[in-house]
Amino acid sequence: MISAWWEYFKFLIRGLPVPPDRDFHFLKPRMLIFDIGANMGNYASLFAKRGAKVIALEPQPFCFRFMRLRFMLNSKVKLIQ
Repeated sequence: MISAWWEYFKFLIRGLPVPPDRDFHFLKPRMLIFDIGANMGNYASLFAKRGAKVIALEPQPFCFRFMRLRFMLNSKVKLIQ
């Protein structure tokens, strides 16, 4: 768990690459989006910022722990491992 905290701290300092918002102009508020293989949650974050409800599935334990830290206060994103 320590390494997930460290990676999350580095994320807060450096950030992660952000997908281009222009590719998702079709998203409407309250749409339900499934992010399968969510990795670090870059797309899930973008979808949630556009108002969608996101169900993010991630099988890798490290990435799941990272996303749990990243989205702990975001009620629009539900995580499933």
